Amino acid sequence: MIILELFSLKRVKAFRFVREEEVGLLIDSISETSATASTVDLTEKCYSLTANITFRMSFGFNYHGSDFDKGSGHEARIERVFHELDTFFQHVIDEHLKPGREGTEEDMIDMLLAIEKEQTQLLGSKSQFRRENIKAVLLVILPQYILHFHQNNLFIGGTDTAALTVSWAMAELVANPKLMKKAQDEVRDIVGEKGRVTEDEIENLEYLKLVIKETLRLHPPAPLLLPREASSHLKICGYDVPPKTLIHYWKNADKFIPERFAGSSLDFKGHDFEYLPFGAGRRICPAMNMGIITVEIALANLLNCFDWKLPNGMKPEDVTMEEKSGVSLTLARKEPLLLVPVNWLNK
Repeated sequence: MIILELFSLKRVKAFRFVREEEVGLLIDSISETSATASTVDLTEKCYSLTANITFRMSFGFNYHGSDFDKGSGHEARIERVFHELDTFFQHVIDEHLKPGREGTEEDMIDMLLAIEKEQTQLLGSKSQFRRENIKAVLLVILPQYILHFHQNNLFIGGTDTAALTVSWAMAELVANPKLMKKAQDEVRDIVGEKGRVTEDEIENLEYLKLVIKETLRLHPPAPLLLPREASSHLKICGYDVPPKTLIHYWKNADKFIPERFAGSSLDFKGHDFEYLPFGAGRRICPAMNMGIITVEIALANLLNCFDWKLPNGMKPEDVTMEEKSGVSLTLARKEPLLLVPVNWLNK
């Protein structure tokens, strides 16, 4: 219940200022690169964005320049990392308990400490929500799995899913220039030269939402949630389907077609069991609302502020959609998405 409260729609809206500020910093960073017509590793930019948002929401400071990479290196032992996480959590909790935090923006640790205080006042020694429970909740909030190593830096898991979705969406759009233009035209018609897209405009971006739905269908960030498995031998349209075969029910399933969701009531909120990128029921992802708004605000600004070119004479058909192999709960691209941004607002 505490996790659901932390990721309730009310709490998600409360962190709007964090998302908009961090997306603004992302756009500023890419703008500097566009001035020199250099290539941007958009995959890395997306990881950094979501890591910064997660750190600010959770701890009240961002990931920029953080020295919290003590566990980096593939040889690090899990026990050592857990110890360092515990030490880090305790340090941040202690900082939040120091006098003088009045007037600062409330983050998730402030919320958890308030719940602990309330439970202690109400139940006294019988309260079952203690300091160790706060650390446990933080460990659930941050990682869906404990470590994500990227260029020898430690990122706390849970930053992956939104970053991956933005990266996959941009890859599909640059591989389909007509769809890219359609998505950009929508954002620019509504926001245009005003510059940065705010969360107020997101609700009016209908095609953007279709792009995100199709990205989640074709590249679900947690693919183990999605498939159906044949329980016995089947024959469908003349094809033999052996038992244990994983089945996806979509027309032109391997094609990126955002329009398939136009006029459809299908949504990813756990009610339509043919489309469950976030799961359903008691096991639905509690951070779904936070993840979706992060994807929407990031993708909308990337589309509005820049035109995107492929480097080194690449053509749209050269963009690979190959997935990274290996043991992982998330579906990452095999290759980073390298693009050349052209500042549209300063043309």
